[in-house]
Amino acid sequence: MNSIILELESQAINPNCDIVTLLRKAHVIASKLNLNEFDTWIMWELNGYTNYDDVPEYREIYGELEGWNPSLGWISVIPISEKAAVTQNKFCTQRLHQSISELIELYNNSKDNHFVISFTNASDYLSKCTNFSTKYRLRFSTHFLKSIVEKVRNCILEWALKLEKKGILGENMIFNDNEKENATAIPQTINNYYGSNIINGDISESELVNGNENNVTFNNTEIHDTIKEIKTAIESEQIDNQYKESALEILSDINSKIIKKSNPTVIESFFSTLKTLLTTASATNGTILLVQKAIGLLK
Repeated sequence: MNSIILELESQAINPNCDIVTLLRKAHVIASKLNLNEFDTWIMWELNGYTNYDDVPEYREIYGELEGWNPSLGWISVIPISEKAAVTQNKFCTQRLHQSISELIELYNNSKDNHFVISFTNASDYLSKCTNFSTKYRLRFSTHFLKSIVEKVRNCILEWALKLEKKGILGENMIFNDNEKENATAIPQTINNYYGSNIINGDISESELVNGNENNVTFNNTEIHDTIKEIKTAIESEQIDNQYKESALEILSDINSKIIKKSNPTVIESFFSTLKTLLTTASATNGTILLVQKAIGLLK
């Protein structure tokens, strides 16, 4: 007999498995087990989020604000005051509400490892903040899109593993009454699979991370030193420049996330994306091991 849960696990760990297909299979399982809350998240990923407040943190991305200069083309915007900087930072942080298939299409059609979001109604407001009347846009690295897809894949895998641990297998796509009853004990909130950790403490010292189940401590000084090592290693790599630039951008984003005391699970996902990129680029084992070391420091 075939278990649909074990099939889902097998597909989730296969990087070549289409994420939409994976979500559809997860939808079948959640529907049969009457796990309505988790199924709602699945449908949001498949069809897009209609309410901004429902968009998960892992869909938050940070871009570079650019303004159109008639002589120079698109240029980076420098805030003229501290207040303007705060406003600009809010505009630069976006949560993507589009369906997972739309994000994949955007990733596949992007050029130079970047994509842009143009402002229409907000251009006048931004012109006042920057003291320069023009049109504006946000420029993002496509690694954010890849990271979102991988985070969704990880959530499904963790969910499937929890189902299996409860003895829920769904042989031949059928769940018995006992399996359905046991399924009610499985967490349905997506934060149980993605994480909703909060970092407290002085950023220059060792910080306490309050997680869902455990307390984890990592030393910021050590992680920053490791990031410097990774940066030096990437810069010396004999890999395609596009890969190198993307890797350094991801590393810069990681550093920003740490400074902003972001969710450590988010930071870890960025490191995982960096590791995948470097592996794809055929970077040396030493550089990849440094990234793995950084991931270990977050545990």
